[in-house]
Amino acid sequence: MIRWLGFVLIVCGASTCGVLLGFGVKREQLICSSLLTVLNRMKWELQFRLTPLPELFRFAAESAQEPVSGLFMRISDQISKSPGVPLEPNGLHTLPREIADVLSDLFRDLGRQDIKSQTAVLELAISRIRLISQDLTQTGRERSRVYRTLGVCAGISLAVILI
Repeated sequence: MIRWLGFVLIVCGASTCGVLLGFGVKREQLICSSLLTVLNRMKWELQFRLTPLPELFRFAAESAQEPVSGLFMRISDQISKSPGVPLEPNGLHTLPREIADVLSDLFRDLGRQDIKSQTAVLELAISRIRLISQDLTQTGRERSRVYRTLGVCAGISLAVILI
């Protein structure tokens, strides 16, 4: 009886890991969606209202969802405290690698050029995030299914090996 209980617990634990990884794909899609909205608003604010960078990032933080909101708020505070210092955003590690790379490139180039070039940098970031979002939309459902299946299979194989 204890062996069967252990078997069920191992399978359920590994299956839960697979399900959580599947939810990670959905989280990436939500982050991409939030970023697209925020970056488009930032581009508009920069292009038509000439909003200074600290206010631009604060505006972006107010209109974004976590973890993007917190990241933009920290950058706004960093720019306010020490203007002219290259941005070293903390918190990129909480984002998926591809998205963190796009934002890292954006933060490296934003604020160092004229408005036209900054707008071009924002447009490039928007197009890169859009490509990531399209890829997630196309492969997201399959990846979630694969993660769940792998979780169940790993749980069963672990349970068979251990019990």
